[in-house]
Amino acid sequence: MKKEFYRIIPLGLIFILLVIINIYASYREAITDETVTKMIEEEVFQRAKKDEAIFKRPLNYSNFYLLFDEQKLTTKNFISLFSFFNKYELQIKKIYPYFNPLYEEYLSYHVGEVIFLNDDITAGLNTLVEKYLTILNDYGLDEEIDKVNLNGISIRVVLINCSNQTMVKFLTKYPKIKYSYQLDGIYRRLD
Repeated sequence: MKKEFYRIIPLGLIFILLVIINIYASYREAITDETVTKMIEEEVFQRAKKDEAIFKRPLNYSNFYLLFDEQKLTTKNFISLFSFFNKYELQIKKIYPYFNPLYEEYLSYHVGEVIFLNDDITAGLNTLVEKYLTILNDYGLDEEIDKVNLNGISIRVVLINCSNQTMVKFLTKYPKIKYSYQLDGIYRRLD
């Protein structure tokens, strides 16, 4: 009986040891993947915030990508929102519309971005609406056409060029709007 008992104890200890090692390895992987990623993002954000040209050189002009994920922007309210810039020098360069994920593949290929060739905002918006409605019509998306006619086209990102000082004023007035210096960059609020 003692021999059997001594055979069971090492097997039980080995099993418990394997379970502990497995739990520890899972815990280390979770820490490594999520925590390190968050730490890197936070470090990049803090470094970028310290080096912000938007505060250091207020009179310089910069390109800003404005993200409208919390502050809703459509072709219907675009002119009223951007009327803030009427007394400032501003150049709208591109508009990137929001696409319903169901139709994104089809629409983004044709109207992924609309480039503004001149300072006429209304003409640029009309170009966007015409292209967008034409594509929706070509794909037979009549319900989406009705939504666009009723609510306008949702706009996700706008690329503009203005002075850093003007951008600070705009972002102070509209704190839900995020900005970045790159389309696929890190978007942040003016804090």
